[in-house]
Amino acid sequence: MHKVLLGIGGNVGDVSSGIETAKTMLCQCIAQLRISHLYETEPHFDKPGSTVASVPNYINAALSGFTHLSPSQLLISIQNIENVLGRTRSIPCAPRTLDIDVLLYDDAIIDTPELTVPHPRMHLRNFVLVPACDIESDWIHPIFGKTLAQLLASCPDALALKPYRR
Repeated sequence: MHKVLLGIGGNVGDVSSGIETAKTMLCQCIAQLRISHLYETEPHFDKPGSTVASVPNYINAALSGFTHLSPSQLLISIQNIENVLGRTRSIPCAPRTLDIDVLLYDDAIIDTPELTVPHPRMHLRNFVLVPACDIESDWIHPIFGKTLAQLLASCPDALALKPYRR
């Protein structure tokens, strides 16, 4: 079994219900699934090609557990869940019903056209690190050699998160 950490979020429709549905679907391929608190965050435009526009706030969380799937099989399963829940891909950072990212997979370093693990910008994003630290603060980032809690303490991201309340 492989330990995985996923980031999940969206900003179109009933995102909290979408996250709960995705969690249920992920139980098919991830055992001992844990989920962080939900957080509301402003849009983050740090990805090349993303554009600032009138975009609703996001609801974000993190999930962790154990899977028998390879990284590529996990990615396919995640993309299928996103598709079932209405995800369409357009421009980077576009509004979306649900986005699920593989943040960490054991202590693997993966760099393929389809998948980069650890997620290349996770250490720069409070909306990833805060929920991840809810459930996996001691996980050591395989590139930086620091725990997620240490990465959060030194994160340059100034965007505020607030607990999400339905």
